[in-house]
Amino acid sequence: MKRRNLSIRTRTTVSQQLPKDYQEKLVTFRAYCKKKITEKKIRPEHITKMDEVPLTFDIPVNRTVEKTGTSTVSVRTTGNEKSSFTVVLALPG
Repeated sequence: MKRRNLSIRTRTTVSQQLPKDYQEKLVTFRAYCKKKITEKKIRPEHITKMDEVPLTFDIPVNRTVEKTGTSTVSVRTTGNEKSSFTVVLALPG
């Protein structure tokens, strides 16, 4: 690859950041949930923990071969990167 002036490049991404007041929001949300559970007399065995994760059908690779010094690194996709599905995990009590 050196002979042809190529290198392995990584695409850049921006990850989500937690809001600065997330601790306060978490405390407020937990207090709200606890209040509602008490008000409605919900028993612990009737509470389910659940999480949803959106995924795409097209997961592009993170690395590709590109000429050394290139400032923009494009990655080809199948065109389905906007088509998605949701995975749900639920656990009782």
